[in-house]
Amino acid sequence: MSRPSVGIPSSAGDRVPISKEAIPALQAKLPSIFSSSNRSSPTGTPAQYFKSGKPIYEGANGIVLKGSDPAHSGTVVIKIIKKPDDQTVQKYRESTRREFDNIKSCTHKNVIDVLDLVVADCDDEFALIFPYHPNGDLLDFLSRLRRFKIEVTDSLKDSIYKQIVKGVHYLHTKNIVHRDLKPENFLIDGSGVIKISDFGYSLDLNDCVKYHQQFLESPGDIYSGTNSFKAPELFEYEAQILSKTFDYDCFFKNKISLFKALDYWALGITYLNISLMKTPWANSDVKDSKNLTFARFVKNYPKDPTSMKRIINELNDRNSTFSNNRALVLFKSLHYDSREHIIGMLNPDCTKRSTTTMLLDSNWLTQVYANPKDLISLMKK
Repeated sequence: MSRPSVGIPSSAGDRVPISKEAIPALQAKLPSIFSSSNRSSPTGTPAQYFKSGKPIYEGANGIVLKGSDPAHSGTVVIKIIKKPDDQTVQKYRESTRREFDNIKSCTHKNVIDVLDLVVADCDDEFALIFPYHPNGDLLDFLSRLRRFKIEVTDSLKDSIYKQIVKGVHYLHTKNIVHRDLKPENFLIDGSGVIKISDFGYSLDLNDCVKYHQQFLESPGDIYSGTNSFKAPELFEYEAQILSKTFDYDCFFKNKISLFKALDYWALGITYLNISLMKTPWANSDVKDSKNLTFARFVKNYPKDPTSMKRIINELNDRNSTFSNNRALVLFKSLHYDSREHIIGMLNPDCTKRSTTTMLLDSNWLTQVYANPKDLISLMKK
């Protein structure tokens, strides 16, 4: 069953639709009015937003619902941020403010706008106010197209991906890393333009004091993310943190390149997901005994340009089976111009991954173009 379109995905890794039976009880618990904690009207009265519909989703980190703006003239999305049980009120406020500030500092057509930071009038829960995009998220949209057997051309898929890469490249020029890139977190506006959303795990690398403190106080935040899109080093960090062998000093010294590399890896998995509606492996934890496909991918990853060229030639050979590296079979289904670049983003060595600059300067993406509105028109067929 398809998920209904929403304007903003929850901040959770996987979103859970709310059952019809659970809606009345949840509806009664939710506040109806949210007052701005960020700005005031000319009269000095805080701007107020009103809940105007039933909750759309409830995830581990938040509740998403539709609402109306202060003038009741337009629809907005209210994303209520849940306070984790093990988090102090102060830390909760800081993390919510960090998400708001990271988005607010961005001005790019492929990054979502945030309208306000608000607080529920009946309690201390914070919420973010976003524009409402009725076309929903990219994964849901592509799933609906597939269900109705509507074909998306390779050029349109590549154009969608190029928009995402442009948005991430912009974030990285501002030293902001997203850390949870995936199709559920890419919204589609009314013109078919992709908007990167859900900055709950994002970091501003310009403010090293804050995130150093954040990680020292909450080490689990270092390896946050969605498992199937997380880079392999995050699983290694997790194991070291849990065994108390993690070298924080070394980690902080290499912070900018390490964090940006996390987004590069997720972009590689994202392209496979957009193109094929598949991911090559359940996770990239090389120590997972059940994860043989990924283990072989790492073992046989090309170590130099000559090895890479040999693999690309094999991918172009219709008769190649990759019996010793089954993960590469999936790459045979990709557009041939994209193969080397996507494999480059999925380099197990985080210091050698292809970057957004390399992708945008490549012959592949420089030649990609499609009218964003073509994506919207597909659903009208």
